[in-house]
Amino acid sequence: MKKGIGQVQNFLRKDQKGITGLETAIVLIAFVVVASVFAFAVIQTGLFSSEEAASSAQAGVVAAKSTMTPKGSMVLSEARSTGTTSIAGTNVLMTDTVNGAFIVEGVRVGDTIRNVTDGSSATITVVAADAITSNALAGGTNDVWGNGETYEIDMNNVSTIKFKVTPSPGAKPFSLASGTTTVAFTDGNNNQNATYLATIPFGGGADPFATANTAYWTHTWLVGSGPGINLGDVVEFTVNIKNLTTPLSGNSSFSVEIVPQTGSALAVSRTTPLVMAKVMDLN
Repeated sequence: MKKGIGQVQNFLRKDQKGITGLETAIVLIAFVVVASVFAFAVIQTGLFSSEEAASSAQAGVVAAKSTMTPKGSMVLSEARSTGTTSIAGTNVLMTDTVNGAFIVEGVRVGDTIRNVTDGSSATITVVAADAITSNALAGGTNDVWGNGETYEIDMNNVSTIKFKVTPSPGAKPFSLASGTTTVAFTDGNNNQNATYLATIPFGGGADPFATANTAYWTHTWLVGSGPGINLGDVVEFTVNIKNLTTPLSGNSSFSVEIVPQTGSALAVSRTTPLVMAKVMDLN
């Protein structure tokens, strides 16, 4: 009996250690704090991502709204050269040393030349800087080139493209100021950005802005005023492509794209008529 009591006393005298309730509480509190911080970080990250996604979506909606809508028909003009002969010629030779610039204007072999004064016409066989050689004039009063007679050359290709645009409903205003908008012309042979000019001469004679294989564009305000285009405004774009090395001829598909500095682009595509006319309405 005494031996058993002694064993118990010896056991109680040993340095036995254990975790107290206070320590357990501290550990649990630490776990809770860490979990709370982690949860807060996760929630904040999620909110930030949602806000970024919303901002991106809003930016996309704004960009999509900044667009134009075609208004009315697209009208093409045939490339033509007109003027007056400077000296008397023959039934196959016409000369205009005053305003003639036939190579610069893009006159080509195969184009039709007409003597407006006497009503005759012929097909061009040779193009020089200020003279045209053709087969014999026919169908007119005299069938010969005299001095001071009016001529007209049908180039059988497109000179200018005109079309009108207006902002789409709900679109954000944007600028058409020089340098803020790009106009590109594309067909089976050409793909280039047009050069902006405040005005483009469309009459006969040499084009003072002409550069080989270069397109030009300008715009005219029909409703409203620039440089910003707002809802209800109507702007007419004119693209001059007569100086392209490979012209836009009949039965050919083409596209004109307007790319503003902000917002989405507008592309207008059409196909030229099989037979060229002075003015062509493509609807």
